Amino acid sequence: MKRIFLPALTCVFMLSSCSVWNNVTSKVTGNKKEKTSEENVAIVEQTSATTKNEKTSPVEITDRNKVTTLPVKGQKPIIMLDSLAFMKLNGLWTLRSIDGKILSAEKGDDESNRPFINFDGRTRKFYANDGCNTINGDYETKGSNGVIINPLLSTLMMCEFAPYQQQFKDALASTATYNISKEEGESLLKLYNEKGSELMILSQPTIEFLNGAWGVKSIDGKPVDNPDLKIVIDVPEEKVHGNTGCNIFNGSIFVDPDKAGSIQFQGMAVTRMLCPDMSTETAFLVALESVEFAKSNGQNALLLDSSGKEVLVLIPLNLQ
Repeated sequence: MKRIFLPALTCVFMLSSCSVWNNVTSKVTGNKKEKTSEENVAIVEQTSATTKNEKTSPVEITDRNKVTTLPVKGQKPIIMLDSLAFMKLNGLWTLRSIDGKILSAEKGDDESNRPFINFDGRTRKFYANDGCNTINGDYETKGSNGVIINPLLSTLMMCEFAPYQQQFKDALASTATYNISKEEGESLLKLYNEKGSELMILSQPTIEFLNGAWGVKSIDGKPVDNPDLKIVIDVPEEKVHGNTGCNIFNGSIFVDPDKAGSIQFQGMAVTRMLCPDMSTETAFLVALESVEFAKSNGQNALLLDSSGKEVLVLIPLNLQ
């Protein structure tokens, strides 16, 4: 008797579970669809081809930027972000102008405490600095150009010189929409309030193409044939290291936020081995320290001095 009763009870439980599921979603009566408490949530069954033993999960679409896969028993929900919506803002943006005032190092605006914001499109979080304090929070995108920036935490330091501190915080809190434009050597991010008034402009240098390992093709227009001469540039970390063909060197890079395509190599430290061909090393280091700008011709990186003269031509290397 028990052998007959237990399967029957299991069957009743399964049917009642199906009934509960149907009540949570929508019911179909004739040709009319009745709304339930979940009227703002669309449930879409995955229709990809599966084997008989594979389980699929319904997909809950709550807004255009987030898709949450509802969990199968024993599994956690999977959240997939719309990369197009979130990744457009991704990266470090430095303040160029605020409330109509253009910032410039020549006018006394020091780059070392220039406000900036860094968006992480993978986590939808950001960190920023108002010229004095560090700010952390998250952000949401809406439609093609809507954005809400939510500052959550901030340090509380008192700084002697941070002239744009409060303006920067107010602008972040008031941002409703944005626009990104591409210009030679940089991208510009403009933030607007709900009325469409411009709050501030931030810039992002487009020198990411320099990130990686390079060989040297020419110095001051003279061809170089030395496979040991290498330079590795780490743009995100603002570091550089390499080999002069004889000695190892390392240093830092500086990007001027007011100049498109800007890059400078600073604080160079070099070992002091003696080698047969020291002239190439000397010419390379002198050229490197004179670099002010960089651009790409599609294949090679061209490093230019302050007058726009080509001082180094680099070719990409694969060190793997």
